[in-house]
Amino acid sequence: ADTARRRLADAIDSIDEGFAIFDAQDRLVLANQTYVSLWPEAADIIQPGVLFADIVKRLAQHKVTLGALAAPDAWISDRIARHRIADGGQAIALADGRWIQVNERRTADGGIVGIYTDITDIK
Repeated sequence: ADTARRRLADAIDSIDEGFAIFDAQDRLVLANQTYVSLWPEAADIIQPGVLFADIVKRLAQHKVTLGALAAPDAWISDRIARHRIADGGQAIALADGRWIQVNERRTADGGIVGIYTDITDIK
């Protein structure tokens, strides 16, 4: 079981996209280094057990997204609502000019898995 867990963690860390799994209580279970690197302003709190809402609030505090620059509270509410729906993708414009494609889906146990892709070159 330990070997399988290590292999899974190594595989997740090797992909180019950000990857994160949140449990049914919306607490982070696992995230790869790419996910952490997408959000350097929140890197210190991106640890297993942190609530998704706490990550979003930190990003808004640092005005990481264009939405958070314009209306932080509205952006927080919208981002959390879209995360809870977890029915596909959305593009998020960052204040530094990057664009992140977020694809989130529900897991069988009520959690959420997300794939985060930098699509700046496509935009």
